[in-house]
Amino acid sequence: MKFFKHIKEKWENNWIPRLQEGKTKVELERDKQYEAKWVWYHTLLAMELLVIIVLLLWIAIVITVK
Repeated sequence: MKFFKHIKEKWENNWIPRLQEGKTKVELERDKQYEAKWVWYHTLLAMELLVIIVLLLWIAIVITVK
């Protein structure tokens, strides 16, 4: 756990101050909302891709068995 805390602190010290330079609180909040939507959108895409891969694998197995 100490390792992860160290990495988190290092990340915050290096990147967070640079990201916030010249941005208002409204802009930061909008950026956080965008990032959250981006994560959910790509999670949905990954799940859909997984379903498609499973279906294609199932079809391939059914075709080769017959």
